[in-house]
Amino acid sequence: MDAQTVNFTVSYQRTSHSYTLPLSTTVGALKEAIAERTGVHQNLQKLLFKGVLKDNDTLANARITDGTKVLLMASKEQDILHVVEAPSRASLESSGADLTAGAEKPRMFADEAHAKVLRRGKPDYAMDPSAATISESPRTPLPALGVVGANQRGMKTRLSFRADTQELQIATAERTQKVAFTGISRILAEDMPLVDAKGERIEEGGASGYAAVGIQIGTTDKSVLWFYWIPSHFVESMKDAVFGAFPSARFLLDRIMNA
Repeated sequence: MDAQTVNFTVSYQRTSHSYTLPLSTTVGALKEAIAERTGVHQNLQKLLFKGVLKDNDTLANARITDGTKVLLMASKEQDILHVVEAPSRASLESSGADLTAGAEKPRMFADEAHAKVLRRGKPDYAMDPSAATISESPRTPLPALGVVGANQRGMKTRLSFRADTQELQIATAERTQKVAFTGISRILAEDMPLVDAKGERIEEGGASGYAAVGIQIGTTDKSVLWFYWIPSHFVESMKDAVFGAFPSARFLLDRIMNA
């Protein structure tokens, strides 16, 4: 074999694709080759081998050698469209999603399932929404130990977005649930209203600095996991942690949801 080429495989959806390419090939060029074979656009691909491979790196720089197995994590454009189009309008409205740019937003906390969260009041363990230093960017780095909030049962919950394993870890005192980033179709967010010490809603006075965050792991509103008392400035970073490596997918979702 030519010393300047390398034989390796790319694993995607239980199928292994074999490649023989020059070591000088960039990861970006590899993604183009993968797109031709799998139908997954290169902008929707994430390649993993001892970490996430960068487009500008060559196969040599990425330490790809004979026999290396590279993992492809990706979503096809039609799958993204299916996830967005599958729920009915009623389902989307009940989840608090924006259906049109100018439409009046549903009052999420008028729903009993969410209203009872307010009646419990803010838990003592809730993170201080003003504790982080806010820059001009809406992105505030996520804490290394995760973001703490409450789940729908009122239990303390830690959300850890793991870049190394590409998964979300949802930890409570009872158990830890792991969800692959590729299994998350949407992240919703709704500002939580101000409440008094008894958990009674204060109609005036502005937002509380906290958000209710819904993480959708299926195609219906029943598959949305809601978490409360999440500092609002973490919301965009949570979305970036999951969708940031798929800019085209994020753009496609935002375009459809705001059409």
